[in-house]
Amino acid sequence: MEGQGDPVCEVVSGLQVIPVPCPDCASLTLTVGENKDLIQCPVCHHEFTLADVYILMDSIYGKKIAALTRIHHEALQAEVRDLQKQKTDLAEDIADATKSPS
Repeated sequence: MEGQGDPVCEVVSGLQVIPVPCPDCASLTLTVGENKDLIQCPVCHHEFTLADVYILMDSIYGKKIAALTRIHHEALQAEVRDLQKQKTDLAEDIADATKSPS
C-alpha cells in the first residue's frame, strides 16, 4: 500500500548500477551512462572514466583485502605460537616421564 512502509520508486531507468561509492559526494552507487565509457554519479553528476572506477575499486577493496590479510596473518601467527607452546609442553612432559628416579 502506498503511503505506508517503504517508499515506492516510480522511476524506471535503463542505466546499469555499479555498487561503488562516489569519491566526490559518497553516493553509494554509480551508473553507467549512455556512453558506455563514462560512469556517472546519479547524485552529483560527476563523470568518471571506467579506468577511474577500476582505480577506485582497487583502492576500496584493496584496503579491505589488506586488512583481512593482516587479520588472517595475525591469527596464523597466534596459532603457530600456540602450536610451539604445545610442542614445548609435550617435550617437557616426555622429559619428565623419562627421567630416571633418583
